[in-house]
Amino acid sequence: MDDCSAEITTAATTPFGKEPHWYLARLNTLNTFMRASLNSYFNAEQVNSPPEPDYTVTEVLRGLESSLRTESHGWLSRYLWAHKNKKRGLDVLVRLFTLRLIASTEMQPQEQQQLGPVGEGVHLCLLCLKAIMGRPFGFRQVVTASEESSEGQLPSSPVLNVIALSIAHPNVIQPTKSLALDLLATVCLMDDGAHHQLVLIAFDHVQRLMPAEERRFQSLVHLFTTFALFDRPLSVSCMQFTNILVNAPFTPPDLKLRVCLQLELRQLGLDQAYLKKRLQNCSSAELQFHIQSYLNNIIDVGTFLSEHVFAIDSEQQT
Repeated sequence: MDDCSAEITTAATTPFGKEPHWYLARLNTLNTFMRASLNSYFNAEQVNSPPEPDYTVTEVLRGLESSLRTESHGWLSRYLWAHKNKKRGLDVLVRLFTLRLIASTEMQPQEQQQLGPVGEGVHLCLLCLKAIMGRPFGFRQVVTASEESSEGQLPSSPVLNVIALSIAHPNVIQPTKSLALDLLATVCLMDDGAHHQLVLIAFDHVQRLMPAEERRFQSLVHLFTTFALFDRPLSVSCMQFTNILVNAPFTPPDLKLRVCLQLELRQLGLDQAYLKKRLQNCSSAELQFHIQSYLNNIIDVGTFLSEHVFAIDSEQQT
């Protein structure tokens, strides 16, 4: 009997949702089974797969989300740091999240539903991350967790990377995308914008992974200008995130970055003319607020460049 099976056996009498290792054992088993299922799906040769667990992703994640949200600080610490000083709880959850996204893209609908509906599993993964990020200790682990970066690339957060990926993923439902946008908006606002760069890097990560994402933020703008037209909560989440992304409370303020981000979004179609038209046809007070706020904070690039050149000339003359 392997360690994971032994852990499940010894925890069988534990009430659902009580001990972190109970969840970690089951999440590891689910990850192993899903990885084997994907290998079997892509491999023409017969692959020996482990037996299908007698519990679903949905069942385990519902209990985990509740525990992450309601249990003590010590419980969360044991979940995140359960094994040899590694952020094992986050690693296992991100792996499960990623595997469910892959399954929703590559596998047939009937095979996607193994271990519970894929869409519900992805949404529950996000709710678990939201519960972790809702605690100061958990939030610090999310923004300090980093992947090894390739040469020339900045370190990134695997948690934020997979959240951003769910926004661009074509098979993720709109309420889940709204939740993902709200989580990334929160990251941009925390600690005076100190983690804003990690969110930008997460969208760079999406662009590298998804061939259809020819430009950064392409899926974000497409979401706002198409699907969100018929979904008010998604429209609000898109515009609120975009507004915060561009105008985050940087310390010190970074006007050059704001100008560059506005230019990126304008080139993708999020320009003043479109936003003013959207504002005129909008019946949601909340959406109107976010659009107007974005318009009020637009920096005129010509004026900015003129002032910047003038400042340089003045410095050279002195």
